[in-house]
Amino acid sequence: REAHDMIMKAWASTEPFAFDGKYNQLRWVNCWPKPIQQPHPPIYIPGGGSIETWDFCLDHDYNYSYLSFFGYLRGKSLLDGYWERVAKRGKDESPYRASFAQIICVADTDAEAERLYAEHVLYFFNRCLHVFPPFADPPGYRTMATIKHGALAQLTLARQKILENLTWKQLIDERFIIAGSPETVRQQLEECIKGLRIGHLFCLFHNGNMPDWKTRHSSKLFAEQVMPHLRDLWPEWKHDERWWMHPMDDRLHPEERRPGAEKSGGEWARGNGSSSTPGRARAAACWRAAAARHSCSCTVPAGCSATTRSSISSPSAITCLRPSGRGTASPRARSCSRTCSTSRCTAGTSWTRSACASRISPVTRWGE
Repeated sequence: REAHDMIMKAWASTEPFAFDGKYNQLRWVNCWPKPIQQPHPPIYIPGGGSIETWDFCLDHDYNYSYLSFFGYLRGKSLLDGYWERVAKRGKDESPYRASFAQIICVADTDAEAERLYAEHVLYFFNRCLHVFPPFADPPGYRTMATIKHGALAQLTLARQKILENLTWKQLIDERFIIAGSPETVRQQLEECIKGLRIGHLFCLFHNGNMPDWKTRHSSKLFAEQVMPHLRDLWPEWKHDERWWMHPMDDRLHPEERRPGAEKSGGEWARGNGSSSTPGRARAAACWRAAAARHSCSCTVPAGCSATTRSSISSPSAITCLRPSGRGTASPRARSCSRTCSTSRCTAGTSWTRSACASRISPVTRWGE
């Protein structure tokens, strides 16, 4: 609570101040930059180990966020207790007071979900959730009220032994995870959201040793085919924005400036695209002169085409678009890019690199 009070004061104060607490003594506290949203951004308090957190959240109107890897069926008893406490305290029952974290895996079909994700999810549950119980729940860590309620029961040694032998079918049937086709995931998430009465869902798409492209595939299917159906499950509370962000109206929009935003396969627009300024003209001349002094022995592989990036300071690249892998996700491609850069220039200043290196890296190209 002392750290909480110091942070809140730092966000609100317009001048540096000294903080002399029991656990924190600071001569100068000067938070910069200040939060944009006033009096403070939405605050989410993670819970699961102490039911006293319920009252702390209700005292300050913070969001109570239950974080767990064990699924919504096991989270229901704790959140039922939270909503009972909300009623006893006379607070409104807005579902946006509560959040929950859920592992989600989306594929084209239920069978495809198992084929794509089972290896990685089982790696996580069978091998990664080994927390020494005395470390997770040391003596004095929880109050008697919390112990009686059964919070953190999932971290007992007996419960962890169960995790070591869980199968994909058990994970699905007991709702440790929500996985399957978009329709399967939608139905189970709707059951989760309504059963727990939550307004915010933390979606855990990456799990265990899952590679990047599978995570992107799952999250893309979720965004396009699942999420739109879950937006209006609480229409009577749709105007409650106490626990939502309100960014600046004149903020930058990075989604409009990401690589390829202008057209499929396009490059990131850097600056205003004009080279008429003296600095850019000198840099362009420097680059051309350096390129004329250098020749590279790297050759273009068969099936590839040489391309030059739009930035003066970027090396040339060879790109081949040869689809590989199954068609379960959007087509994956391999990009062989060779770096043949011996001179980089900025406003007339150049420096030299003598290496000519080749590298091959997988690239997932959504939208092709």
